Amino acid sequence: METTSSHPDGPRLMALATGEPPDEAIAAHLRNCRKCCDRLMEYRAELLAIRGLDGAWRSNPVLPESILDLGEQQELDAIREEFEAKLQAGLSTPIEDYCIENENLGPRLLVDLIGLELEYRWRQDSSFRPDPEEYERRFPSHRKEIDQAIAIFARSGRMASQRWVGGYELLEELGRGGQGVVYRARRPGLECAEHLVALKLILPALLASTEHVGRFVREIRAISELNHRGIIPTFDSGEDRGQPYVAMKLVVRSLDQVLRERGRMPPDEAVRLAIEMARAVDHFHRHGYIHCDLKPSNVLLDGDQPLITDFGLARVLGPDADLGTIEGRRLEGTIPYMSPEQLRGEPCRASDIYSLGAILFKMLTGRTPYGSGWRALLGISHSEGRAPRFYTPAIPSALDAIVRKCLRQEPSTRYESAGQLADELDRLRIGEPLIDTPAETFVETLIRWVSLHRELSTRLIALGAILALTQFNYFVVLRDRGPNPRLHISVTVVESVWIAASIVLDRLSRAWGSGPILRALWLAMDVALLTILLGLLEAATTTAVLGYPLLIAISGLWVRPWLVWQTTALCVAGYIGLVFSYKLQGLPWTTGTKEDDPNIALVLMIVTGHVVALQLRRTCAALKACQSRQAHDGTRPDQNFGKIPTSRA
Repeated sequence: METTSSHPDGPRLMALATGEPPDEAIAAHLRNCRKCCDRLMEYRAELLAIRGLDGAWRSNPVLPESILDLGEQQELDAIREEFEAKLQAGLSTPIEDYCIENENLGPRLLVDLIGLELEYRWRQDSSFRPDPEEYERRFPSHRKEIDQAIAIFARSGRMASQRWVGGYELLEELGRGGQGVVYRARRPGLECAEHLVALKLILPALLASTEHVGRFVREIRAISELNHRGIIPTFDSGEDRGQPYVAMKLVVRSLDQVLRERGRMPPDEAVRLAIEMARAVDHFHRHGYIHCDLKPSNVLLDGDQPLITDFGLARVLGPDADLGTIEGRRLEGTIPYMSPEQLRGEPCRASDIYSLGAILFKMLTGRTPYGSGWRALLGISHSEGRAPRFYTPAIPSALDAIVRKCLRQEPSTRYESAGQLADELDRLRIGEPLIDTPAETFVETLIRWVSLHRELSTRLIALGAILALTQFNYFVVLRDRGPNPRLHISVTVVESVWIAASIVLDRLSRAWGSGPILRALWLAMDVALLTILLGLLEAATTTAVLGYPLLIAISGLWVRPWLVWQTTALCVAGYIGLVFSYKLQGLPWTTGTKEDDPNIALVLMIVTGHVVALQLRRTCAALKACQSRQAHDGTRPDQNFGKIPTSRA
């Protein structure tokens, strides 16, 4: 008689099969549950069949994943991705080197890397069978880890005699990624074209991971519960020998493929697709799910009907929801389509609306709102971004306003629901006036302009204030002291030229792209004009010299450490030039009544440049580390259910 308690999951039974002792609750369950005992014996039989030995089991348990903290787990995932990438590229990838360099990750790393190597060798030759003795010669003191890796491989359906999973015949691999693999599969009797489906399995190397298996099971549950014409339909799901699977409709093309081929879409076509996607998003929001990874490669096109897929990162709404994270918040998603709150680990319904806006932005312009990579992280976190009409002027102003409202920084300022967004797009499509998209106020326009032109706005504010003070000092403060009109005109002209040149260079950077040469010239102009001003005013020994450190700090806005050092070198050169100019003219180098040492100012400039460049390097390194843990912008075949890739690369 079976107990009513919950059954141990596949990864737990696998751990028991490799020799990990059960706790009291599991032991009691196994004594009363015939089904779990049979599954455990199947796992053991599979490993014994591969090893060809009786008594191949060892009592030493493999370290469970739960002892790895979040940082170690992220490090393990990064190493696993790097190792697999090198395997696929045909590069030499000795497992021994990785284990020596990352001793802190212990047995888990060895199990994962052996599993990936077995998987790769099987993909190269479908008749491949693992040789335990080969790995025992390479790792003589790690037999228990070898047992576990081979057990995972065996029950993943990779043996030459096991081309069936859950009654489905695996015909060919369509694609894979960091967590799953998708096959074209066939099962007679299914009510689908030629009995063909897209069968998604979890990667064998991740079967021992409770987190990844749990995520895959949540994905299956989410897709099975959601029945909508805009969501990928499923035919079947289950578990076969510890391997969970889900069978879905086989769809040939994705929105990402279409955009790669066409660049961008006409506004009317983009609006029609966005309406369908928003209706689907509103449907699963009403059923308590948020997607957390909406992007073009996760939208399949079945004719003219978009189908949202890949609910692997989906979260359940509600106070008791299992958010599927390790130790709370975790950065998950695809950077160019992630909202600011999702970057903070706080996704909500509005996060999916933001992602819909980013998808619509790409359909209309052929690019994402902030580009890609770690610079996209900076843009998403700190600015509203450019309007779609900046890149495609033919976009209707009303559609431009809808996209900008989807991409607002604060979730509360976006549409209240995906359904409201769909209704607004539908009004636009049929030519009715918009209801939920008010016109942008002057203050909102000004704030967005400043956030988009940080380099120019910083200069305009500073130079505008300096120009105003120049006029105030001449006409008010120095009026009774006999001011020098010629000097005043010269200073005013230099300041005005500086402002005008900044505007021109900003326009050139928008038209030609903000290349490094143009930025370097802009900063060189800043330093040259500041030096001229200090020379005209004979102010090199006053607090006006603080303009040099200010320019060094401003150069950091372009997030290029080498630009910071270039600006620092130019500032030092300009200041030294002023010192020699004073010496040649016989002017005293004094601050008030005291003799001053210019070396102090030079050291302060160098220290300022060092600090700004160091902070930039640290920030860039942190952002790149975040980027390496995310799915990059572009096609990831394992995330496109049933998608047939255009390339086997």
